[in-house]
Amino acid sequence: VAPRIEEVEPNWGDSSGGTRVKIIGQNLSPAVYFEGRLVDVRLSSANSVTVITPGGRKGKIEVRIDGCGSSSKNSFIYDPDPKINSISSEFVSTLGSELILMGDFFGEPTVELDGALVKSINKGSSMLLATLPPHTPGSKILTVRTNYGASTVSLVYVTPPQFTELKLPIIAQGETVSVRISPEGAISY
Repeated sequence: VAPRIEEVEPNWGDSSGGTRVKIIGQNLSPAVYFEGRLVDVRLSSANSVTVITPGGRKGKIEVRIDGCGSSSKNSFIYDPDPKINSISSEFVSTLGSELILMGDFFGEPTVELDGALVKSINKGSSMLLATLPPHTPGSKILTVRTNYGASTVSLVYVTPPQFTELKLPIIAQGETVSVRISPEGAISY
């Protein structure tokens, strides 16, 4: 059976090299090449080979094992730019909010709102939790920045609705209850 690469994990790292990469597949040989260069193999079995990446140029390169054909699973990206794929909401309260960002290649990022740093927690290379501060209403730019580049997304700060009274029907009794919410957030009924 011909060798086959099923996964390169992680599939990205620094162009200076030194990233520990595990190649998973079937009938793998210990001869591993990054962009045609033989690399240092640390551990090897028929289904898994662990290597340390050499230095390389920014961008996507081919990872090859003797006897394996080329496929998209056989790639590695040096110095990838972060990419924001989605955010939990494009609308943020002027009082501030937590925002979940999903994407790729977050690594060790900083998060900025219109150029000012905001608190963020890295939940892995594809998820960030950003704590956005209170701000005036309007469009803002949120940026995720790494050593390799930046990705931006637009969001809008909106003033939250201010309720002064909310009437809820009580079906069993057919009555109405008034709930009052003060500007300070106190509730009475």
